[in-house]
Amino acid sequence: SGIGYFCDFLYSDGANAKNKMNALESSEWFDDSTRILFVEFAVYNPTTNTIMTLRLMFEFLITGGIIPTVHIDSCNFSQGQSLGLMLVLYVMEFTITIMCLGYTYIEVKEWYEMGTRAYFQSIWNYLDLLNYFLLVMTQAYTFYLSAQETISIGDTGQLNLEEYIPLQEYVYVSNSSNWVYSIVIVICTFKVFKYLQISPNLNILIETVREAVDTLFYFMIIIMVLTMGYAIAFVSTFAAHSNEFRSPSTAFSALLFTMLGVSPDMEEVFQGNRFLGPILFYSYLFIVGIVAFSMFLTIISEEYLTVKEKAKKKKENDEQDMIVDRLKYLIGKYKNRFVRFIGKANPHIKRRLSK
Repeated sequence: SGIGYFCDFLYSDGANAKNKMNALESSEWFDDSTRILFVEFAVYNPTTNTIMTLRLMFEFLITGGIIPTVHIDSCNFSQGQSLGLMLVLYVMEFTITIMCLGYTYIEVKEWYEMGTRAYFQSIWNYLDLLNYFLLVMTQAYTFYLSAQETISIGDTGQLNLEEYIPLQEYVYVSNSSNWVYSIVIVICTFKVFKYLQISPNLNILIETVREAVDTLFYFMIIIMVLTMGYAIAFVSTFAAHSNEFRSPSTAFSALLFTMLGVSPDMEEVFQGNRFLGPILFYSYLFIVGIVAFSMFLTIISEEYLTVKEKAKKKKENDEQDMIVDRLKYLIGKYKNRFVRFIGKANPHIKRRLSK
């Protein structure tokens, strides 16, 4: 139903924490209708300015049994840094923010001058906009974390033990910032190929991927539909026998990892149904792992040959254009010499040839 309750246990409670537990037990705060219990606490090491949050989750199944889950996160405050280093970090963050806003303005201006259709024909423009947007987002995260740190420990570096401090929120935002940074790093890695297009051989490979994007998109849709269909089939048949196929999401992930060589534990599946289990599993491997992968190689091979042929024709046309330009230059050069030579003998002829 989404209805939940919480109870805070502070450090200042001391011996009163046991009385709180007894009160919760006597009021049936936790009973047979409870489906999940979260236990969250955070620890702080002022020596290293490290925060660690821990979440224990106990899921109570309707059919009986408990599924425990542990999630641990950590991050660092910046209070332990020296004043000089802090100033350098703030200046760098402010500079990066200004540069990102400036580059974003340049991209938007280019978008306006080129027009929407022409601008978005290049995938590099998509990556540039996304990259600048994410960088600005990470800087916003950084300023938010600085404000939260000031609220949490102030300038003294000591936590206020008399009230609840949402350190879980601070750690989550800090990790979210790191996740966004990871995406930025991946985008910057892809942008390296933009400058590697100077090399003709590397440009052929990059153009092959670019030309095959549309076909590969529809190919991936087919793979996702097949995988989801098999995932639902596994869940409907083996949810009670295998933990990896207990839900569509876990089954979908298990089947995708199968294509990468990480096979799920099929012993429980085969024990659930020794005929249907092998049929579903091996038919999925054949259709998706062999047939679909062969189609993928065919798509890439055809696009590679097409791009290579285009590059060859372009090179031939460039060579022809270069020869024609060279001939025009030589003809003009010797024409001028001939005009100057004839002009010395007869100026009237020089004027006629010059025309």
